[in-house]
Amino acid sequence: MLFLGFCFFTFYKNNLEISKKYGIEFSKYFYFKFLFLFFSFFSIFLSIFGIKYFPGDKEQRMGIDIVFVLDVSKSMNVADVRGDGGNYLRLDFAKKSIGYFVLKNKNNRYSLVIFAGDAKSTLPLTNDTDLFLTFLQKADYRDFENQGTSFEKAVKLAETRLLYAENKSKAIVFVSDGGDDDYEFSDEIKKTIGKKSKYFIVGVGSSDGGKIILGEDIFGRKNFQKYDGKEVIAKLGEKNLKKLANLTNGKYLKMDKITDLDKFQNDLEKLEKNIFSENFSNSMKSISRILAFVSFFFFVLFLAFYIFDNKKYEK
Repeated sequence: MLFLGFCFFTFYKNNLEISKKYGIEFSKYFYFKFLFLFFSFFSIFLSIFGIKYFPGDKEQRMGIDIVFVLDVSKSMNVADVRGDGGNYLRLDFAKKSIGYFVLKNKNNRYSLVIFAGDAKSTLPLTNDTDLFLTFLQKADYRDFENQGTSFEKAVKLAETRLLYAENKSKAIVFVSDGGDDDYEFSDEIKKTIGKKSKYFIVGVGSSDGGKIILGEDIFGRKNFQKYDGKEVIAKLGEKNLKKLANLTNGKYLKMDKITDLDKFQNDLEKLEKNIFSENFSNSMKSISRILAFVSFFFFVLFLAFYIFDNKKYEK
């Protein structure tokens, strides 16, 4: 920006010196042309940085607090979920489904907890949906050294995340493939469950299961998880998920479509809504389009004066 201003000032100063030294008279439109060109470049330069402004008071909206608890263990890398474009990895299918639900219900606040053999809170409650989706897409089994499925740690962390939320309506949505057969739930899990928390347990995967994909080699061949030299087959553990639903007094759903989380909508609507002030970053409005239009406007003026001035000299 300073460089453009310096260039225009230098250009103007040099032309004044030339005019005085050689007696050359420039057109009165001469400097207007390049001034318009300068403003055109200046405006497009500002638009690149995505400048925003705060329009006024924050908007208030009604919603509930929802913590998504996502299983990212290696078994979620089984491609046994059928979709329109072929088979999905369980984890990718879960991410798409959660993303669809969040974008459709932007009035709520969302938090994300991921778990495998341990649990980790990756994002506190927020109504910034773009931020939530960014963290959601990054979730992966590589976030944990300990693999496996620890429901207790995931439940405890999800409840902790909601513990300090003053809002009355709270929901926890578990998305998992169920882990190993006959998972033994500890008695501590019942003490952890909050009285005001509504649980929704979602199973993703198939009863037939599939091989756990760990990646691909340089030739595009898939690498599979092995145990004692044999490729591991991971199946959907619905039995464990239904146990968890019973322990939490929640509802269980086997997810077959991206839109299946909508089946919980009626239950969520029954929960008492909270009043949220919109996130400051969400309230900011961009002026990039306006600046781009201003840049175009000044460039058109530059062309008009340039053509008009040239025709004048031709005459």
